[in-house]
Amino acid sequence: MLPKKINEEYKEKKEQKELLESSTSQESPFVIVDRLCEGAFPVESSSEYYLPLKMLEKALISMDDRSIQRLLRDVDNCDIAIFLKGISGEGRQRIFNNLSKRLAIMIAEDMEFMGDVRTKDKAEAAQKIIRTLIRLMECQDIVSDGDNDFLHMLHEIYNDEGNASNPSQNAEYTESELEQVYNEYLNVIQRKI
Repeated sequence: MLPKKINEEYKEKKEQKELLESSTSQESPFVIVDRLCEGAFPVESSSEYYLPLKMLEKALISMDDRSIQRLLRDVDNCDIAIFLKGISGEGRQRIFNNLSKRLAIMIAEDMEFMGDVRTKDKAEAAQKIIRTLIRLMECQDIVSDGDNDFLHMLHEIYNDEGNASNPSQNAEYTESELEQVYNEYLNVIQRKI
C-alpha cells in the first residue's frame, strides 16, 4: 500500500513540474517583446532620418487600436521589424499590443536576429508605412478623428506627393521644411494642452 501512495505522489509532482516547465517555456518569447519595449528613442535628433521615424511614431501612439490593426495588416512584417528598431519603447509597445501574440513573437525574434540596422533603412521603412497609412486614409479605411493632429500632419506633408496637378510644387520636402512643419504642429498640439 505504501509504495502505491509514493508512486502516486511522484507522478503528481512530475506532472506539476512538467506543467511549470511548459508554461515558462511558452512565456519566454514574451520576455523578448518586453525587453524590446524598453528604452528611449534610439535615433539622434540631429540625424537627417530622425523626422520620418519620429512623426510616424507620434502618429501611431495617437491612433486608436482598430486603426493601428488595419494599418498593420497592409504593411510587410519585415518593414514593421525594421521600423520598430528605430523608435522608442512606447511606440514599440503600442504596435506589439495590436499584433497577435504569435506575430508579435515572430517580429520580436526577427528584430533580435536582425542585429544593427542602418538609420537610413529604418527611415525608408517608416516612409513605406507612412505611404500605406496615407493610402488607407484616402480610401477612408482609417478615419482619423478631428483631434489627431499627428495624422493630419502626416497627411498634409505626404499627400502633396500624389498631387501632380501643380507641377511648380516640389513633391519632396527638404529636411528643413519637414522640421518646420513638424515643429509648427507640435506648437499647435502644446497650445491645445
